[in-house]
Amino acid sequence: MKVSPDKDLKVRLIGIDTPEVKWEGLTEEQPGGKEASEYVKNLLKGKKVLLEYDVQKYDPYGRTLAYVYLEDSTFLNAHLLEIGLARLATYPRM
Repeated sequence: MKVSPDKDLKVRLIGIDTPEVKWEGLTEEQPGGKEASEYVKNLLKGKKVLLEYDVQKYDPYGRTLAYVYLEDSTFLNAHLLEIGLARLATYPRM
């Protein structure tokens, strides 16, 4: 997500898991990862969002943890579940 013209913010959506596209140690993309990533990029391009934080603001990788709401009040985290691009996930997993 862009927070200014020259600054990106890496956000991990709370409560959901999407297939991985890239991270250190990943040898190949997980099925559906590119589709989910492109969908979110296209959906958010040029739009403002509201980030809602939980108890923990950052994950161990430095990404911001947030619930994301679009300008029209769409709850992005739930929307991705509804259209099948994500699955429910809770962390930390014990």
